[in-house]
Amino acid sequence: MPVTVTVSRSNPLPAPIALLLTLAGAGLIVAGFTVVPAIPDFNSTNIIIEVIAWILVVPAWVIFILVMLRRITKREDVTADIPDEIPEPPSKHDAGVVAVVIGNGRPGARSVAGTILELAIRRDLSVNEFGDRIVIQVPDDASGKNDGEDLVLNGLRAQIGPDGDVVGPPVWRERVDWWRAFSADARTRATTAGLIESRIPFIGLMLVMVFTAVGFSLVFFERMPVFVGSILLANGLPHLVARGSGYRLTDNGKRMRATWQAFGRYLHRHGSFTDAGPAGVAVWGHNLAYGAVLGVAEKAARPLTPDVEGFKDESPTEITKVYEL
Repeated sequence: MPVTVTVSRSNPLPAPIALLLTLAGAGLIVAGFTVVPAIPDFNSTNIIIEVIAWILVVPAWVIFILVMLRRITKREDVTADIPDEIPEPPSKHDAGVVAVVIGNGRPGARSVAGTILELAIRRDLSVNEFGDRIVIQVPDDASGKNDGEDLVLNGLRAQIGPDGDVVGPPVWRERVDWWRAFSADARTRATTAGLIESRIPFIGLMLVMVFTAVGFSLVFFERMPVFVGSILLANGLPHLVARGSGYRLTDNGKRMRATWQAFGRYLHRHGSFTDAGPAGVAVWGHNLAYGAVLGVAEKAARPLTPDVEGFKDESPTEITKVYEL
């Protein structure tokens, strides 16, 4: 009996698809017991099949629960050897991924500011200051290296005024509607890089649900809707639960966060761009872009930070507290 499992780069399916599979599977199971009759003269239930079903299901759940308990109780410090300061960016990850790591799986709105500054470094757009005015020019043929950068570029194009430029402040005249897609793209790339993971282990839950579905189907094979529904449920529910559980840093992610914090402390204590605005990226380059994400380049970050889900007036991020002497 084939059981199809959908796994894509260890990332859960989009929530609407996962919800559809889950509801369809649950609906078929209910219908198989209450509406659709069993196959006549077919009786798959015997002691051997029931024992096989229990052997498939019980150990799988025991192992899964033990893994979950180990994840919860694990207290190993994987950042003990990270120095207090690091003078160079510790990795080549883009602003979105860095924001995800710093935010423990939840990027802050300053990641948009960091992305704009990174695009300026690559000359995919230009940022200039004239007194209190900020002028951003976005070429028609500019494109990003990932979906998140494309969302920012298209968002800026929507802010272009009659003169063909984006003029601020405010750069963003209203709350943006692409924030969820932007943050989801950043989380996807951080997951692919092995820096974050679902709080409930997605692959583990998928496997245990597959074993459960197979065991359930063995016992109730004469009820075809129950058999098909179990497979659909096993392909939908783990994705839904994984997305709903939120994200946490992996051990690699914890180390990466600590190294970026160390770099942030270095920028805070030794950087000279505290008063640099967005156009200062021409001088400070990646230090200003990362500083915007890390909360140590507020003057550059604030005008470029959109209003998304209450982030606009956020106080400096948690990491900033680490830099205070």
